[in-house]
Parts: sequence; C-alpha cells; structure tokens
Amino acid sequence: MIGELARRLLGAGLDATPDELGEILWLAQRLPAAGDAPARAIDGEPAAPPAVDGGADTAPVAPAGEPPPPLPAAPAPSPTPARSEAPVSLYATRMAGTIQASTLRVPGVAATGQPAELRRALQPFARRVASRWRSVLDEDDTAERAADSGVWCPVYRPLRERWFDLALVVEAGASMALWDEALADFVRTLRAHGGFRSIATHRWDDPAGLALSSADGRRRYPLSQIVRPDRRQLLLLVSDATSPRWRSGAAQALLRELGAATSVGVLQLLPRSVWRHTALGEPELTLYAERAGDPNHRLKALLPWWIDAQDAAGSLGVPVVGLEPAALGQWARSMTARGGAAVPGVLLAAPAPAAASMTPA
Repeated sequence: MIGELARRLLGAGLDATPDELGEILWLAQRLPAAGDAPARAIDGEPAAPPAVDGGADTAPVAPAGEPPPPLPAAPAPSPTPARSEAPVSLYATRMAGTIQASTLRVPGVAATGQPAELRRALQPFARRVASRWRSVLDEDDTAERAADSGVWCPVYRPLRERWFDLALVVEAGASMALWDEALADFVRTLRAHGGFRSIATHRWDDPAGLALSSADGRRRYPLSQIVRPDRRQLLLLVSDATSPRWRSGAAQALLRELGAATSVGVLQLLPRSVWRHTALGEPELTLYAERAGDPNHRLKALLPWWIDAQDAAGSLGVPVVGLEPAALGQWARSMTARGGAAVPGVLLAAPAPAAASMTPA
C-alpha cells in the first residue's frame, strides 16, 4: 500500500520522504469520509461531481434494461457560525481633538451615575437641630439637680431632630413622562440619604388652578394643604418649564402662592445649556438665605446691573436647581445658611393689577 502511494505521488511530480508518507497516512485516517466532501483522485485529477436532483434536466438516465441508480443523499447543511459574544464598541476607539456633547436622559436610565456624590451634596441637610415642640427627659441633669437640692423634679431638653420636611410637586405633562424613572431614582436617593424628616411627592395636573393630586392620582386637595408654616419645610416644583402652564402664567402663580409661606424652588430637569430656551429662562439672580429655611419673600437677592431695585420691589426670587450633584449641593448649603452660600434664581414679577373698566357709568 505504501509503495503504491509513493508511486502515485511520484507520478504526480511529488517526491515524498518516508516521514512525509507516514504523516500523509496519519492524516488520511482523520479526514472525513469521501461522501462528506467532494472527492479528488489521488493523481490530482478532479473526480466526477455527484449527481444533484435538480429536476428533469439534471436527472441521470439509466441504460435500457438496468434498474435506475439510487439518488444521492442530500448534502448536510453547513453549520451556522457561532455568534460572537464579545462586546462591540458603539463609538470610535480613537479620536483627535475635542467635541461638544449634551447629556440625554432616556427611560430606563438612572437619574445620575453618581449616587455617592449626590449624598455628599445633600449632607448639609443631615445636621440635627433642637426641636421646637418635642423634648426628652434628661436623666443626668435630673439626677444632678436632685442631688444638689434634694427635690426630684424632671428636667427635659429639646429633642435633636432633622431640619426639614421636603415636598416634591411634580408637574404632569407629555414631556414629563421622559423623567419618570429618573425622578423615581432621585426620590430613592433622597430617602436613603436620611437628611429629611419626611419626603412627600405630589402631582400637579391641574391645567389652570392650584389643586394638587397624590402621587397615585387617587386624591385631590388644595395647594394650601401641603404648606406647613409651623415647621421648617422645603418645596421643589419639578418641571422642565416647557408646558402651557408656564406660558399661561399658572406655574408662576403657583410659585408665588407657595413662596409667600414657605421656601420653594424649581428643580429644572433639562441641562443648564438649554434653560434659556424654556419659559423659565436662564437664572439671572443670586439668592441667599440669612436663616435656614427662610421663605422666598425673605431671601436676599444680588441683582444684576440691568435690573433696578425699584423695579424688583414686590417681585419674588425663586431658586433654580439642576438635577446634578454640584447644583444640589449649592442649593443645600444656601437653604441651610452655610457660610453665605448662594444659589442662582429667577425673579417673578408681581402680578399686574386688574385693568380699570373703560365702560362709562
């Protein structure tokens, strides 16, 4: 067998050594059978291709008096290549120079990729202060006073508690649906932070009036129900300032109503670079509080040169906060009156008096 193989290789112009002949025979044992692949003659000439059942034109014709040859087996389907699980980059791995980009929030994406930075930004709210109404028994002071005077009289001291209650008034609208998951993530971060006595979420879906609804939409109540003048409270109107309520003046009326009794600001969801294109506009004031939790009508404002102090009389300054750690930290320091911290804001002009009737008496 080996001699026949060597003779045929030599006839084909291939001079194989004994070692090469052994490797050829070893490889031949591991090659697929002749029916699995197109056959090729040893002498290098291609073998006759197998017949394919392609219809009447290609069907083999058997000689007369002989049974027809069996049809060849259908070729095995080629295996589908395995799908690569390697991650594919969606951006160029190399780029030259710098480019400008804007943040885009989409459903399913968290409010921020920096939860630790958010918690640090809100840290000023974690300070505990003496309660105005709640007290606790001071056992040490009671025992010392009884030992000195011989009279057992309980001594109470104010309970240390968190500073503020926080209320989020979320505007309802078609464009606000984009922020549902981001706001839910933000509220979870606020609750996990533990810096507020309570956190309540309200829905503002009244197109013109000052009525609010619960977060699930089952209850409706007036705006005055969420104002707590007896407690330190912060309110944030959560909006992108693009709805018809801002063009009709309903949003400004709501802010003036709240700012007269408590501290209210606007949590602007859009990036800072596009604020000037909204009805709220770009913040042009610098606001700061002399005491923690001051309502808006007590906030001090640094006016730009183009706004006269006399023209600003009767107007209301409203802080504007972005949904990012730096802006929220600036707002937290300002609302807790930490070191003269200030926050950007807008000026809401006082409502114009009703025009006098021109109808003659």
